[in-house]
Amino acid sequence: MTVWSAAKHIHHSPDFGLDPRKYGMTQKDLDSIAKNGLIDHIRDGGIPPNNEYVAAFQQRWERFAEHRDARKCGIATIMGEQCHVVKHDDTGIFLAFKVDSRESYTGYRLSLRQSSNHDKNNTIGKNYKN
Repeated sequence: MTVWSAAKHIHHSPDFGLDPRKYGMTQKDLDSIAKNGLIDHIRDGGIPPNNEYVAAFQQRWERFAEHRDARKCGIATIMGEQCHVVKHDDTGIFLAFKVDSRESYTGYRLSLRQSSNHDKNNTIGKNYKN
């Protein structure tokens, strides 16, 4: 996961056990990044994630992908993109990496219904009613 990818997906960090308050951010900051994107969040005067927070998120993401209980699900459609998916069934957390570039695309905790839909239809996101 690149620094840029980690920074723009930092709003998913609580799903990976990180507390934004430890890194000088609030849930409100994360909500703003999720809604507006990182660049607009900063343009609107929001706090950017610091290097320590981004590095911690990168490390958690990588550890998750390599965890023995994380299942490689193959290629799935994630919000319209073809991605390699790694998922932990007990927690519902998944990671997606674009097939063409192998760049990290997204990752977060799925609801039980979303996880079940993924298992049945191999699809997550806007292109499927979750």
